[in-house]
Parts: sequence; C-alpha cells; structure tokens
Amino acid sequence: MDRYKHGEAVGSEAAATPLPRASGQALGDLLATSTRDIVEHFAACPQCGYSVQASETLMRFSKGNVQRTLFRTCGLPCGWDETTVEAAATVHSTTTGPAAGPTTPELVSADHNLLR
Repeated sequence: MDRYKHGEAVGSEAAATPLPRASGQALGDLLATSTRDIVEHFAACPQCGYSVQASETLMRFSKGNVQRTLFRTCGLPCGWDETTVEAAATVHSTTTGPAAGPTTPELVSADHNLLR
C-alpha cells in the first residue's frame, strides 16, 4: 500500500505521479472512475481529536484491476489530511443477479486477502 499526502498527487503533479502496480503488471487503460463519501467512517483526527471525514475514489482498468484511493481529512481546519492508495489484481462482486440491484465491488489482492 502506497501512502501520499493529499496535496502531492493533485493538479499538475498528478500526471507525474505513476499509478501503483498490481502484481507487477501495469493496471491497463482507465475505463471508469467513481467517487463517494464514506459516511460510516468513524475515526478521530490524530492532531486535534475531531471527527475525520472520508471519501473514496475507485478507478477501474481494462486489465480487470481496480485502484482505490481513500481521502481522509479533519472536520476542523487544523490542516491534517491523509491519502491511501490501494491497487488490487482482481475484482469480485458482493451481490449477483439482476434482482440483487447494483453491485458493490470488493477489492481482492493477488493473495486473495480482502482489501476493503
């Protein structure tokens, strides 16, 4: 798991920051990106103790890989933030079938440990 400070992979630097590799292979071409707020994220800021707000971005690639980026920031303006990038070799769905509705991907690493 690679860790980046929030501001280091933003704007013009984002193009210069290489994407993590899953199992030693390139992730492939970017197919889709989705972002959501994580309302069930309960953590305290390590600097001031106030509640942490979190969101995640999922990037799906042509070779079946998924990259998950977790953004965590303090709810107060103390300045703390953290970004965590996880790359997975495969994607499995938590639900199946048309009656199950939209599926939620689970990220599974090459050794089949659940990343999320």
